[in-house]
Amino acid sequence: MNASHSTEKRVSELDVLRGFAMLGVYIVNFVEMNALPPGEVGVYPEFHRVLDRMVEWLYLNLFNEKFYLIFVFLFGYSLSFTAVSAGKKGMNVDLTVARRMGSLMLIGVVLSGLCWWGVILVPYAIFGLIMWSLVRLFSERTNIAIAVLLLLVVPPIANHMKLAGTYEYALDTAALTAMFSRGGFVNWLHLIPVQLQGIYWGFFTDGYNAQFYPGQIAYLSVLLGLFILGWYAAMRKIITKTSNAGYVRVVILGVIAFAATKFIDPRDTFYFHRLSQSLVMSACVILVSRSLESPVTRLFAVVGRTSFSAYALHLVVGALIFFVFGYFQTFSYTELFLMALATYFIAALLCWLMQRQFHSGILEMLMKRMTYGAGGRGE
Repeated sequence: MNASHSTEKRVSELDVLRGFAMLGVYIVNFVEMNALPPGEVGVYPEFHRVLDRMVEWLYLNLFNEKFYLIFVFLFGYSLSFTAVSAGKKGMNVDLTVARRMGSLMLIGVVLSGLCWWGVILVPYAIFGLIMWSLVRLFSERTNIAIAVLLLLVVPPIANHMKLAGTYEYALDTAALTAMFSRGGFVNWLHLIPVQLQGIYWGFFTDGYNAQFYPGQIAYLSVLLGLFILGWYAAMRKIITKTSNAGYVRVVILGVIAFAATKFIDPRDTFYFHRLSQSLVMSACVILVSRSLESPVTRLFAVVGRTSFSAYALHLVVGALIFFVFGYFQTFSYTELFLMALATYFIAALLCWLMQRQFHSGILEMLMKRMTYGAGGRGE
């Protein structure tokens, strides 16, 4: 096991990158929370302002399915800190990782039921257990090869698969539309089983009755591959050890890869568009954080240091606005974009207050307690 070889601590540029990714997650999730679950027929109200069309284009081409790629890599990266911390303290590393993933899954289920079916924490917990099993069973070289296959080979194969039979929507569209748009506290309680059902239908079938829907196989394969690479990147301290010149080369190669694959694979069945965009954005953010400390980078770093609590906050805000107060599917892309930005600034303020008072976030402290026990100190 290579966990004992990593001693990297959380550094500013890692926090900045995590906070930047969280901003993208806010924007994407506010749009997605305002939509019906996958597989359901639902559209946003028509908004004909030029600004709305511009923001919609920006969302679809820059934000959608880009920031989760960064976030899942960072999640695998950060999981190494848990294993290293447990090893240094003489704790059972296998048990510690299992408790960490179990805690993550439990909190994910709670947030999914109370806030939104699209909470990513349950798949992350599953990825963490799979990745840790691979770490224990195989060598680093073998696992990196598996990650490359998951990233480069599985998506195009899955995206070209044809399943026998026809797709049928799994849920009652009319009933769901009424339930999501009705609003009110009692109706929100009735939504809880629907949201919990969405964990399965949304992530593992993409809303279709067909089990293991090909498009989701591709997407989950990419996420798991990035999760594994994130773990081994932490072992080698990739983020902090890569030079500025190295990141400039990453930006150039990413732009070239995006331009080439945009022409060769316009439908992005290989996921190269998304991967190259995410890579370029990450490299640019790190370069900026190294060369120019500004209010923006400090803002990202504050959120990044307590990203788990920040993540939960935007889910609560979205659930209140869309489901409890009954404003589901009433906002344009522009309004959702501005709402996400406003919530992000509020989250940054709350994160700063938590760090000032407790030196950590509330959910971060809860996760440490659940992972290491009452007397344990985490990473």
